[in-house]
Amino acid sequence: MVGEPSPITTLKVRVQPKASKNEVLEFQGDLLRLRVTAAPEAGKANKAVVALVAATLGIVKGHVNVERGHTSRNKLLSVATLTDAEVRIRLESRDSR
Repeated sequence: MVGEPSPITTLKVRVQPKASKNEVLEFQGDLLRLRVTAAPEAGKANKAVVALVAATLGIVKGHVNVERGHTSRNKLLSVATLTDAEVRIRLESRDSR
């Protein structure tokens, strides 16, 4: 029996590496601003971005992937199992938890 495919959402992010703390800042239009403490070397910042976004959304890291921008501050992430609306709601409501 085949169920419905899981939704996959894309998320544009702008990352500030080597920050004082890991945090999700805000949406600026459709771009999400993040800060991570990891340095942008050997994929450390990308791993930190994936971990931060997954933790903020309440999903496992394996459901978040860097699709584009591996060596850039501007990245395109894919998020499996959540719709666009669910991602936006979870990210915008993170302060009210």
